[in-house]
Amino acid sequence: MVTQKKNRAINFRSFLLITAVIISAVICGYLTQINKTAGWIVFVIALFVFTAVILLSFAYLKRTYVLISVIISAVMFIIVFINIVAVFENRHNKNIVEKRNYEIAGTIDSINHSEPDFVIVLKDVSIGVEQVKGKCRVVVPESKKDGVIFYAAPGDAVKFKSAVYFVKLVSDSGKVNTASFKTNVRYTSYVDDSSSLSFTTGRAGALKRLSMNIETILENAMGGELGGLAFGILTGDKTGIADEARNSFNVSGLGHLLAVSGLHIGFICAALTKLFDALRVNKKVTFFIVLSFLIFYMVLSDFSSSVIRAIIMCAVMSGARLINKWYDPLSSLQFAVCVILTLFPLYLFDAGFNLSATAVFGIIIFSKSIKKFFMMIKFPKFIAASLSTVISVQIGILPAMIFYFKEIQIYSIFVNLLLMPLISITFMAILISLVLTLIFPFFSILISFSGILLSFINTVAYAVSLLPYSLIYYSSTALIMLSYIPYFFISRFYMKRRKVEPVKIISLVLCAALSLSGLVLDKGPKLDNALIPLNSYSSFSSIVINEGKTYVVGAMPSANILESYIKSKYFKETEAIFLTSLSKPEARQLANFVRRNKVNKIYLPLEAEMDGLELLIEEKVDNFYLLSENDLLFDAFNAIYEGENFLGYKMKTKEVSLLFSKKLYLDKDAFIEAYNDCAIIRTFWSGEASDGRILLCNYSTENSGGNTFDYNYLLDFKKGTIYKNVL
Repeated sequence: MVTQKKNRAINFRSFLLITAVIISAVICGYLTQINKTAGWIVFVIALFVFTAVILLSFAYLKRTYVLISVIISAVMFIIVFINIVAVFENRHNKNIVEKRNYEIAGTIDSINHSEPDFVIVLKDVSIGVEQVKGKCRVVVPESKKDGVIFYAAPGDAVKFKSAVYFVKLVSDSGKVNTASFKTNVRYTSYVDDSSSLSFTTGRAGALKRLSMNIETILENAMGGELGGLAFGILTGDKTGIADEARNSFNVSGLGHLLAVSGLHIGFICAALTKLFDALRVNKKVTFFIVLSFLIFYMVLSDFSSSVIRAIIMCAVMSGARLINKWYDPLSSLQFAVCVILTLFPLYLFDAGFNLSATAVFGIIIFSKSIKKFFMMIKFPKFIAASLSTVISVQIGILPAMIFYFKEIQIYSIFVNLLLMPLISITFMAILISLVLTLIFPFFSILISFSGILLSFINTVAYAVSLLPYSLIYYSSTALIMLSYIPYFFISRFYMKRRKVEPVKIISLVLCAALSLSGLVLDKGPKLDNALIPLNSYSSFSSIVINEGKTYVVGAMPSANILESYIKSKYFKETEAIFLTSLSKPEARQLANFVRRNKVNKIYLPLEAEMDGLELLIEEKVDNFYLLSENDLLFDAFNAIYEGENFLGYKMKTKEVSLLFSKKLYLDKDAFIEAYNDCAIIRTFWSGEASDGRILLCNYSTENSGGNTFDYNYLLDFKKGTIYKNVL
């Protein structure tokens, strides 16, 4: 229990100071990538400040532990700053030239079938004669796969020749690519046809084989859809989870189940501890067995930040229990954050890490007070405890959810409250039955029974996601993350009794002001004549705003990526989608998007694949139209055909004409005619000079005049100006 002293507002916690300093060091290191001079100036100023504070502490502070904390903080600031600068500087091999063709070889680490295109991630990569650090992401268009690639598996060796592109950790617009940092993907290569890949059969590592075996067992016992969902819940690997299920869980507020989190670790730790206590196992033995199992689980979940945080906190709690010492959860959380950011500094910008830390922060500072309130109004103890935990988590993650995802899940508290007991039973049932099946295969029947429970949770999540107002979109600035400072003063940890009420009122007002900052500061650009490139490695897609109407033009991107833009307050409902192709994976993404968003019309070329059309019909998407060469489109769009060959779309506005095509068909008369009439060309790849036009492409050769863009760019096609970091 925290000792409350009337002459002190808060009890001093060393790790609170150290955490704040480490966060400052990470931000300082990040600034070196935005403006190197400014970042280093801030670093030098910070060193002077630390020196002054240490000297003053020597002179005036009587408490030695405070002085030691200040010195440790100064040392950690330097260590973390140097670490993050080294991460940025050593990212890519200095001898590799971006956009140049090389012989590339590596071993398959993973294969992702869930994206619209086929993606292979390679480890142990060599580019030319250089053995490089990190992994390489190889993208093959879905339409260009051949039969050989379906037999590829982790552990196989791959060779091919292609251009290499660097995956930056910090984009030109200042956005941190935490996904590439976590997966250690440093290079990307686009392969036009899978037949250019040369495969040699190999053998995956022991851990990878175990992971693949687990996935196979779950899919065989539960079926493909539920098996992929169960595998994602256990390991955090979402590649096997259908987009529909992923969206349902996110909208209903159960998305935390799909990312291995402290909830999972809590289940495991509590279950194992109770089991060994019941068996009267020695506390020290229990501690080391539980810790060993959790570390193995951390490795299996690919070192998820939330798992690392949870394991550190569990280890501290179990250690305190072992030596009969008082456990301070707030200090434990701060210690976990310090360790993680020291080892993996860019996790500071990761949504998963922040949601995990803020959820626990909310529980620590609010749950007791909320539980006390429910007990006062005569709620049963169990219900009061459950309610207080769920509400505290939602309060804790709210600023982070708004900042990262621009959304508020309305029914999250109720769904989690109702399903949490079943979720804990389901998770442990799947885990225990899986362990038994790995040892004795005939226990797979137990996994099938666990699948019934998981199916019920999946059904509830889907039903809730369809309810009116299940999700509210709200955009804010990074200032909303400062809400966690007044959160602290609202909590029970602020102990200055005489001034507590005014402080809490001011803190509440400050939280509200920070939350509403987006209405004043996050106005965004005026999108009347805008083209926004969408993030896609292997196809080109764009959002176009013209005269207040929103269009999507190009290949169908991931529904989630498209929604991340459309749900912003800058966009209206989608007037029309103009697709340049329709494979079955693209049709699935389109159906998922249409199911959740209003789309007035969809236009498809005659080359649309039959599998894709059948899936749209099956999913009851009926507002699509197949285009022929003589069809005239509404508004400013026209389809470009050469005979029966579809080449792209031309958009003519009052100010300028735009051309959308996967590549430049400069050997086609119809295309050349449209090309000569357009000042802005949006394409996937270009090896041609731009001839004074604005040429926006995903990839371009070294000598091309194409503008290879960052995906947070916006083109005002009325002014011909490209803006960075405006969305």
